[in-house]
Amino acid sequence: MVLEYDIIVIGGGHAGCEAAVAAARLGSRTLLLTMDMEKFASMSCNPAVGGVAKGQIVREIDALGGQMGRIADLTTLQFRMLNRSKGAAMWSPRAQCDKTRFSEEWRRTLENTPNLYIWQDSAVELLFDRLAPCDAAAFDRVDSGTGCRMQEPQKGDSAESSAQGRVPEASLDECADKRPTGNTAERSTERPPSGPMQGQQPEKSLDGPCRPHSASDFIAEQHPIASADNRTKQEDDSGTDPTRAEKGSSDCTNSPADSASAEDRPAARSSGNAAACEAPRCRIRGVRTRMGVEFSCKAAILTSGTFLGGLMYCGRSQAEGGRAGDAASHGITECLQAVGFETGRMKTGTPARLDARTIDFEILEPQYGDEVPAKFSFSSDTQPVKHQLPCFVVYTTPEIHAILKEGFAESPLFNGTITGIGPRYCPSIEDKLRTFAGKEQHQLFLEPEGRTTNEYYLNGFSSSLPWEVQWKALHKIRGFEDLHIYRPGYAIEYDYFPPTQLHHSLETKLVRGLYFAGQVNGTTGYEEAAAQGLMAGINAHRALKGEEAVVLQRDEAYIGVLIDDLVTKGVDEPYRMFTSRAEYRILLRQDNADIRLTPKGYEIGLISRKRYREFVKKNTLVESLISYAHKQSVKADEINGYLKSVGEEPMTQGRKLYDVVLRSKVTFSALAETLPDLKQFIAEHEIGPEVIEEAEIQIKYKGYIEREKFIAEKLHRLENIRIPSDFDFHRLQALTIEARQKLSRIRPATIGQASRIPGVSPADINVLLVKFGR
Repeated sequence: MVLEYDIIVIGGGHAGCEAAVAAARLGSRTLLLTMDMEKFASMSCNPAVGGVAKGQIVREIDALGGQMGRIADLTTLQFRMLNRSKGAAMWSPRAQCDKTRFSEEWRRTLENTPNLYIWQDSAVELLFDRLAPCDAAAFDRVDSGTGCRMQEPQKGDSAESSAQGRVPEASLDECADKRPTGNTAERSTERPPSGPMQGQQPEKSLDGPCRPHSASDFIAEQHPIASADNRTKQEDDSGTDPTRAEKGSSDCTNSPADSASAEDRPAARSSGNAAACEAPRCRIRGVRTRMGVEFSCKAAILTSGTFLGGLMYCGRSQAEGGRAGDAASHGITECLQAVGFETGRMKTGTPARLDARTIDFEILEPQYGDEVPAKFSFSSDTQPVKHQLPCFVVYTTPEIHAILKEGFAESPLFNGTITGIGPRYCPSIEDKLRTFAGKEQHQLFLEPEGRTTNEYYLNGFSSSLPWEVQWKALHKIRGFEDLHIYRPGYAIEYDYFPPTQLHHSLETKLVRGLYFAGQVNGTTGYEEAAAQGLMAGINAHRALKGEEAVVLQRDEAYIGVLIDDLVTKGVDEPYRMFTSRAEYRILLRQDNADIRLTPKGYEIGLISRKRYREFVKKNTLVESLISYAHKQSVKADEINGYLKSVGEEPMTQGRKLYDVVLRSKVTFSALAETLPDLKQFIAEHEIGPEVIEEAEIQIKYKGYIEREKFIAEKLHRLENIRIPSDFDFHRLQALTIEARQKLSRIRPATIGQASRIPGVSPADINVLLVKFGR
């Protein structure tokens, strides 16, 4: 029996949960596949949502109709608006959350979403149908290395199937059981079978899905474009997973000119250049699980997080797993390699968890939340946290550093065991000691994991050193003399797929109907993952309905910056969002996310009428307050006392209230205590703090906002000049060799996207403008 769904979401993390709820709420019959229903959107690392640039993303998710902001508000332990001392473009909300309740609220949401169904199991196979338009000869040949092939179109195929441009029941044949060859080192940890459950005979399927019974059964081809002199350090290091092959065949060959220079290659293994053939090679047809259950679908969203080929390290100990206590996932990477996807390895880590009963909090430095906390969601359904818990600040010392350095020889990060690239902006404590060797102390944050647990998270002390070394070092921290550790820190290495293999919709270029979201795209962070999941869920649904994909522009949202960076520039390390990545950050403030995106969320169908009416009312109040400020005059003697008290120059004559608010230290709230008419206007119109803040920012930053809008509109014309999907860039000899290689590989849809590809110069863009029109 085959169970049928419109969309299948693989993985119940932050990306998967957002994707599943979005698709189901829009009307698609959606299945969410997860290994553990007790751990939906689990906070595997720090128990917090938001932060610099991340908080803006959470508010954007909420403005579009996503769930992360609402659930964070329901589970907040402490709320802080970061960077308040800087300009409004830098303000970033952050909430410490109750880790257990966060997952529970997500489960409640998932189980009560219409059209959404859950299945607890592990996906091990993706099932494909071959698309007829691609070169049949490339697919039909059987490679001597892999034994994988695409079947011939059969006579008597229905007219309906032919009209859809695919051959029924044609997909990848069962992968041959053959050990990989090549210059790769054997891992010490053997991978378990990824096919049916133990004791169950593998089913011989006529429809020919890619069925790697174990990771070692698969051999992938190294495409000519990824020749030995192109490979990055990640590929050349010893310790490479033997299940990732070096040789095989490519389904879609390149011209010789596609051979690229070293800087043109991501740190990835390949069975073919993912961008070499713009047309999809096949269509997603379904998923098979470890239990042997087969589900059919029209679209699938892969949100596997750190589980694909996951290996955990603590000192010289290593074990398979997606996180502590959870099994790794095998089979999916091998199927996708067989189709032609590039894949690589990345690394992340987490610190030890501590027992609060053994910490002397009396001598620690507390860090409290905001006196008047805000919240993430623009909806009236949630309220700011009322009872906040403090965090605490502690420091390392030279003595602690000396203890940690004694374990460096056994660190998998330093002895070559871990080959995956770790996050630059979230380094382990041992990486900090090596990079900042002259620093005598490092600041750490002790954060509660919930209201009903004694478990604390030590932010800044991520480590994969032996547990004994971690134990000794932690006991030297002031206040930790009697410390008990619940579990030590560890590192985890996992598979990812270079995101230049995606369209901006997050649909893959090689497989129609298959979408990637989250850490599988090389990002790090709950917020980045949730944003991708939301957009993938929206676009998967819209594709099934024949509607245009929703692609946010760089001047519309941080989410737009995130996806454009991934698809256009790719990643060579785990990608984390920062305000500095956005060239229009004055437009992309956290306070105006609803103004930017709620109308779009309403148009898409994720914002309710009630919520939209609330938005319209708020926006109307903002405009009315600004209009009032334009009209209302203020006398000098009414306000000079207040101006002197805040360090502003007194006025010599009357001014409009608008001009007074333009001053940097003046606020509407303080003026209301001085000007009775303003106070009365605010009271009569029931204007709340959010409206006052938004009106104030729009007044103070009007000049900057208008300038960024002008620049954005000027550059939009490049986004409107489209490049044919089948255009041969090698025909344009005026382009540099590097530009031809990069453009052929990434295949930008517009000249605007082409202009952001590293290695494509302004002179190259001028060539494209001449070719495709100014």
